[in-house]
Amino acid sequence: MKQIITVMVLSLITTFNTGVICTSTANETAVSNTNTSEELTLRTREEQRQYERFNIRTLTQPVKLTEIQDGVEGLIDISRGGVGLKHNNTLKEGDIIPLHINYKDITIHTQVQIVNATETRAGAQYIEHSQSLTNKLLYLSILLESDNNLLKTKLST
Repeated sequence: MKQIITVMVLSLITTFNTGVICTSTANETAVSNTNTSEELTLRTREEQRQYERFNIRTLTQPVKLTEIQDGVEGLIDISRGGVGLKHNNTLKEGDIIPLHINYKDITIHTQVQIVNATETRAGAQYIEHSQSLTNKLLYLSILLESDNNLLKTKLST
């Protein structure tokens, strides 16, 4: 039994680290390279996305950035895991910037780290992991779903 679990864990690690599909049985592990790196990148991004992303342009009420960092032009999208930022080619991968978000009665002051950047768009993840921030982001997500008719029950007006 221990050998089967070991083979399965190694297969999963191989799948996520090298982009190959692994199937395992008690006696063998079959590996097949069936994905292009582009397909793998898209699938990996989707697998990594844990939270619903809200496009700022489609929201009925705006989520606002206050005290905007130099070079940041605004929000593109927001989720419980991070934000998409529009910028003027000033942000690069690894940068840490302050972020101040307001929506209705929610005010969030935190920092984000840029995890990917092009000339005009940067993806950033929250680097603070306090319970307070987690709760505020959850509340924000629920309000955004409710206010944009994505929930069956209306929570706010």
